[in-house]
Amino acid sequence: SAFARLVDFLHALDQHLFNQRFYRAILSDELPLLRQTLSSGADLAPLNLAENLSPLHFAAWQGKLPALSLFLAHGMKADLIDDANRTPLHMAAWSGNPDAAQILLDANASPDPRDANGVTPAMEAARIGNPATLDLLLSFGADLNATDAQGGGLVEHAASGGHRPLAVILRKRGSAVRFPMHVAAGIGDVDSLRSLTIEANATDLPDGSGAPPLLYAASGGQEPAFDYLLAKGADPTVTDREGLTLLHAAAISGNASLLNKAVKLGLSVNPRHAERGATPLDWAIARKDGPAADLLRAAGGKTGSQLDLAP
Repeated sequence: SAFARLVDFLHALDQHLFNQRFYRAILSDELPLLRQTLSSGADLAPLNLAENLSPLHFAAWQGKLPALSLFLAHGMKADLIDDANRTPLHMAAWSGNPDAAQILLDANASPDPRDANGVTPAMEAARIGNPATLDLLLSFGADLNATDAQGGGLVEHAASGGHRPLAVILRKRGSAVRFPMHVAAGIGDVDSLRSLTIEANATDLPDGSGAPPLLYAASGGQEPAFDYLLAKGADPTVTDREGLTLLHAAAISGNASLLNKAVKLGLSVNPRHAERGATPLDWAIARKDGPAADLLRAAGGKTGSQLDLAP
């Protein structure tokens, strides 16, 4: 009935407002409110965010150590998973919070959990270029040679973020390289890339996710490697299986010149990624890269929400 729907709406509104207060309390280290909520005996599941992201995940992601310690002391499991099989340790690694990772590991969090794509926290730390978190995870037993569901390892993840020094260190420590051409592109090693493209006789060789080296060069912000691959005939329209396009990759590179070159290739400026239908502009905004967002908007870029609302 209409009345029942109204009651449901009011309940959802009350829960939303309560959630806002709760998460603001996490961000402001307002522990009395958090303690009061935790000790009330109420069901905590409604506090979870989209994709079943728990308060513990959120505290780890934001590096809010007092709340993180409080939640663990209250009995939240360190290896709690969300709908994508991510643990709080994934969130700590993804956001570059070694102190949060330390608290979780001290609470017996598994150092090598895998999300739905087989990605470990160590891979997340390698991808964002955070050696402190990566060293911590390895010291707790994370596998130096783990591979994700697409066959990429720590070196590939470091290369996809353009982190050449970290990729070199990982190789010296014995981490295997599964996709050498992609690694060379991601770290801007044009000399190796030149010899590898001759060997492979193909610039669009896919990695396990279907991504060609050009996407690694773009996401890593490696302009000379990007220019070289295009000059060798790399296809700028190739995407991986999740819909990662050249513009998505360039939008997160932090390299304005490379992004400008990608835009000028005449590709669709609003492709949608499998993850929430995100556009390149969504990714630039998420990275808080104002110049990249402005460049994309000037080329006609829109967010996924804008596209969904369009008639």
